[in-house]
Amino acid sequence: MRVYFRPSESNSNKYIKNIVQGLEKKGVTIANKGFSSNSLARIKCTMSQDVKVFHFNWVLKRATGKEIDSYIQTYKLITWLKILQKIDRKIIWTMHNKVPHKFDNTSLVYKFREFMIRNSDRIIIHCTESKEILKQYLSVEDFEHKVRYIPHGHYIDNYQKTDDDFRKEFNIAKDDFVFQFLGQIQPYKNIDLLIKVFNDLKLKKSKLLICGRPANDNLKQKLKKLTNKNNNIIFIPKFIPNNQIVKCLNTGDVSVLPYNKQSVLNSGSIYLALSYKQPVITSQIGTVKDMEGRDFIFSYNYETRDEHYNNLKHKMKDCYNLAKDNKDNFSKLGIEAYDYLQQNNSWDNIIKNLYNIYEKCFER
Repeated sequence: MRVYFRPSESNSNKYIKNIVQGLEKKGVTIANKGFSSNSLARIKCTMSQDVKVFHFNWVLKRATGKEIDSYIQTYKLITWLKILQKIDRKIIWTMHNKVPHKFDNTSLVYKFREFMIRNSDRIIIHCTESKEILKQYLSVEDFEHKVRYIPHGHYIDNYQKTDDDFRKEFNIAKDDFVFQFLGQIQPYKNIDLLIKVFNDLKLKKSKLLICGRPANDNLKQKLKKLTNKNNNIIFIPKFIPNNQIVKCLNTGDVSVLPYNKQSVLNSGSIYLALSYKQPVITSQIGTVKDMEGRDFIFSYNYETRDEHYNNLKHKMKDCYNLAKDNKDNFSKLGIEAYDYLQQNNSWDNIIKNLYNIYEKCFER
């Protein structure tokens, strides 16, 4: 089986790496892999008689800008997708989020999203909350025919395991409780709010460790000003290489991910933390709702900025108190998370399900 899968390669995105490698192990050829240009790959794969399935991720990013180029790129893609339909190719779209995390062109984003929903032959979702959006556009019959749930995969085997941490380097005591954020720092992740909450909590023997490259220099400077006055906040504003990811995670006791619910449905960072036995504090996005009732998830809801502040503060204090009351029981939450992912989020099962979708998408 030959499949067009976009993006076909990524040095930093383990999700793409795991899917592509899993499909290739299953005997699938990624037909657009290795081309020097995306345009050439599109032409070759479109003309090929044996590339029948075209699978897309994160295509809505094209429609985010108000510049003429955003319109041109979006409508070029729509035109190509219509050509694929005309020649009986099957379009598969993985819906990762409600909308892109940052966009200036609301009208174009929502129009393009509707086009993808209505014109994809199959829509893959990673959380059940996605269904609420899709049902707004699809009939009951089309929904049942198109939509397929496949869980997001874990990252247990993606990084070299180690028991080392950065506590000594960062002057963190063994009995300090460490709230942690690890990943690229974007506005929708609300790291400024996390810093404010931590500053206001004033918890004894606690640290906040923030590791990741800010999206721009303005954001970097803003966060530096917020962290400078508190010696209990360690801010590492740089890219964290793969060989230091697990060491970073081992330093923290709990990951804190105060996402913006307006755009986020799924989170690879949640799966990353849980993969390395770290509980998570986070807002109630789609990923979290599917794990409702699991003790290793400390989730909260909010509607306003004030509610976000208050509810995040409440969960961080609850988590801190739980760990201080019984550190051993708290540590067991990470083991529970690890076991849960092994059972429910294995890549072998994900690839098997995806392969079956490719095979069956020609059946009506």
